[in-house]
Amino acid sequence: MPPAMGGFSLHLIAFYLVSFRLLSVCIRGMNIDFQFFINFVVGIITFFGGWLLKMIYDKLNSLEEDHEELWDHHEEDMKEERKTLNALALSLPEKYVSKDDFNNLVKTVHHRFDRLEEKLDSFKK
Repeated sequence: MPPAMGGFSLHLIAFYLVSFRLLSVCIRGMNIDFQFFINFVVGIITFFGGWLLKMIYDKLNSLEEDHEELWDHHEEDMKEERKTLNALALSLPEKYVSKDDFNNLVKTVHHRFDRLEEKLDSFKK
């Protein structure tokens, strides 16, 4: 059934026409009894109940397929993000100085300044 028709089809329209025609023939001939009327009403209710359940089932299947497609896309996005983060983590030691290396550099610079101060002090004396 095309979704633009809201789930109605030619079969459903034909069923309406046959049902109403049958009902009108029975009423005109006054051959209708209570059991026939009850059977007819139960048949109509059952038909629409089945149609409603089919529409709900189709909608749930459609939503499940959409959810699976989004989940697959989400997993692909997460894989790309993990690759990006791993590449960043691996490139950090190349771009930045580690804390220990920086502390060693600071100690070396302080040591050299101390030596320079000592030399300057020796020149003053």
